[in-house]
Amino acid sequence: MKRIVIIISLLACCAVQLPAREVYDINRNWKFFSYNERDSLMVNLPHTWNTDALGGRKDYYRGVGNYLKYVDIRSDWRHRRIFIKFNGANSVTNLMVNGKHVAEHRGGNNAFVFEITDHVQYGGKNLLWVVVNNAARIDVLPTAGPENVYGGLFRGMELIVTDAVTIGLDGFGSDGLMFRAAKITENKAECSLNVKVNSQIQRQVRLEVSVHDAEGNTVASAEHTPRVNEGFTDVSIPFEIQDPVLWQGVGNPDL
Repeated sequence: MKRIVIIISLLACCAVQLPAREVYDINRNWKFFSYNERDSLMVNLPHTWNTDALGGRKDYYRGVGNYLKYVDIRSDWRHRRIFIKFNGANSVTNLMVNGKHVAEHRGGNNAFVFEITDHVQYGGKNLLWVVVNNAARIDVLPTAGPENVYGGLFRGMELIVTDAVTIGLDGFGSDGLMFRAAKITENKAECSLNVKVNSQIQRQVRLEVSVHDAEGNTVASAEHTPRVNEGFTDVSIPFEIQDPVLWQGVGNPDL
């Protein structure tokens, strides 16, 4: 099955190209405990404390679990932005960095991101303390039913380092891109790419989009130079694909 690949780069106008974001796996060697750190275990992610539920027990533990880990924050990351991405945690998650509360997320079925830029100390080790609670709550789904709510960091985590202007990382697990096809014929596909630009300052940026087919050939490209605000700015970039390969189910399952 073939796939269309969309590659987008973000550049600061009148400046050199921004470095690619750096993504670090932080899944190994977490200290885990329920109530007393003296009883902690070393675990790797993904992890759940509900191995008791796997045996069919209906009274499996639903409560608090704590995860502790030190991470190095390099000196050369000063003036950059630092995020922690949770790919899944069940079901209410609170993050502390160096003893200070950063944020809370409720819900166990989606990825989410916290920015920790203002909480880190550069050039040394920083303590991440994650408190996860899978106790029943009326404000967190599911509130009833047969679904088991396994507690813990049941998917991996990442530390992400970016520059002042980046794409996505809006608190949710998406990559900040949404592809739309407005009109498609055998001769032409009229498309657009919605880009969520995440900036610490107001500035003009240049967005470049390249669309590649399965063989790596460029089938469309576009460029846009919007001025973005502090915070999040949605930018729509239109482009066209000539002679698109159309999806025909079993006969031609091309994406």
